[in-house]
Amino acid sequence: MPFLATLEASRKREVIASWPGHVTWLIPALAPETNAFEISELVSGDSERIALRVPSHAQMRRVINLAGVPIISTSANPSGALPARSALRVRQYFGNALDMLLPGALGGATGASEIRDAVTGKVLRATGRSPA
Repeated sequence: MPFLATLEASRKREVIASWPGHVTWLIPALAPETNAFEISELVSGDSERIALRVPSHAQMRRVINLAGVPIISTSANPSGALPARSALRVRQYFGNALDMLLPGALGGATGASEIRDAVTGKVLRATGRSPA
């Protein structure tokens, strides 16, 4: 995975070992020495990092595998709002701004994913994890 290329080997192993799972890693969006890859500001905003996660939700992993490329998405709630735990709540939050809502069961997660810095390993947002 090219996005992990700038990480130390031990950190890279730690990131990969956490996936699929409920951990989001903030990864450098650009290899500073080589400029090996660049990420659009549409993805990174004003940050030098991008947030990556491989979900444990089987249906979403199938969608990603069928797409054959990484999928960019946001949380199913506006910033600061409670997570949407139903299709009805997603529609209430986003109305007609959605092109499609994938039918199916929710995953087992009960809260937001843990967020960790992939360079330092520091936990930036600790949360309870779903049962394995």
